[in-house]
Amino acid sequence: MFTAKENQPTLLADIRLFFEERTAPDVREPFTLEHGRLESRAIWSTTALNDYLSFPHLGQVFAIERQTSNKKTGEESTEMVYGVTDHTPQSADAARLLAFNRDQWGVEAHHYIRGREVRECGKVVVNREVDHDLPINRIGLCIAYRSVSGGSSGAIKPIGGVEV
Repeated sequence: MFTAKENQPTLLADIRLFFEERTAPDVREPFTLEHGRLESRAIWSTTALNDYLSFPHLGQVFAIERQTSNKKTGEESTEMVYGVTDHTPQSADAARLLAFNRDQWGVEAHHYIRGREVRECGKVVVNREVDHDLPINRIGLCIAYRSVSGGSSGAIKPIGGVEV
């Protein structure tokens, strides 16, 4: 899934224009309480723009509406997000696209960190070959650590053959 943003102005404008006159959503989630706010999402998807848009491997385009209400302050907001995916309706219907989108934000919000020293799986892992910060996937790091260490030994294991 690819979210169309301001750095793709034509793509964003084309998708936004198509969904201006939208009807009832393909799927609307009920409100759920998460992180101190009520949140609901709705999605509209279509293949009607597939022959019009010049985007590689286009399966369908979508619009997602996020409605939130802060439990403490009562502040409410609505956000529209537009995007494309290579999934066809046969490989991912609207409900599945909405789930993919929710999962994608969960991964980006919780599993990526920046830095050369990573505290994960109860160990400190240092990569001295990296001279600038790169995103590191925590889950992948745990898997790599466990495969190198053979489990949960107390030793600190190197990445990339660099001794720590």
